[in-house]
Amino acid sequence: MRILVIESDELLGECIRCGLSHYYHDVDWVRNGLAAQYFLQTEHFDVMVMDLDLLKPSGKEILNDIRSKNITTPAVILSSSDSACNHIIGLNINVDYLCKPFELEDLCIRIRAIKNRSLFCAKSIIAVDNINGNKPRL
Repeated sequence: MRILVIESDELLGECIRCGLSHYYHDVDWVRNGLAAQYFLQTEHFDVMVMDLDLLKPSGKEILNDIRSKNITTPAVILSSSDSACNHIIGLNINVDYLCKPFELEDLCIRIRAIKNRSLFCAKSIIAVDNINGNKPRL
């Protein structure tokens, strides 16, 4: 699985990159929002792991930007804030949320879960004559 890690903290970013690589994932790590936007618009990733507390643009701004461009890469959001507001934001934009500090195993479980949900919810288009419809792919 190809994963983009967006984390500004050097130590944490390197730990996540090494840890996920240990589980045979292909991991790219960027340290700021501008690099994240570039990678997400030019490369394909199965999942992204993003620090919500990035500076200019913030994690929320990045998510809003890529979703407005129909980039639907599933996301696991990392944040040092455990407020209910952040959990609600995550649910409203269809991402998983993990509060720092966390265990690598918890992150791996969330990555698998969000990837499985995205596969389950993927849609295919059916066209019959001039009528189009969406059908969930199971």
